[in-house]
Amino acid sequence: MSNTLMIQPEYREEFLMELREILPQARRLEACISLEVGEVADRPGMFVLSERWRNGNEYLNEILQLPFYQRYLERSEPFYAAPRAVLVLTSI
Repeated sequence: MSNTLMIQPEYREEFLMELREILPQARRLEACISLEVGEVADRPGMFVLSERWRNGNEYLNEILQLPFYQRYLERSEPFYAAPRAVLVLTSI
């Protein structure tokens, strides 16, 4: 899965703090195969999350429901400058 997030410039640092808090927790989950985040070099505030989870249904129905994920979403979504763009990918 690939998520592109556009963050309002005034909230960039706060968003980075939220990422730094959640990423280690998410990466420790057994269901997390890989989770990488980068900021587009020439577009400050545009973040791309590349995620690979053991199972899509497990991710939607269990992982996203975990308290630390709910807290992250609650805190970070107000920082968005545009709706999150999600691409669900099939491995090749």
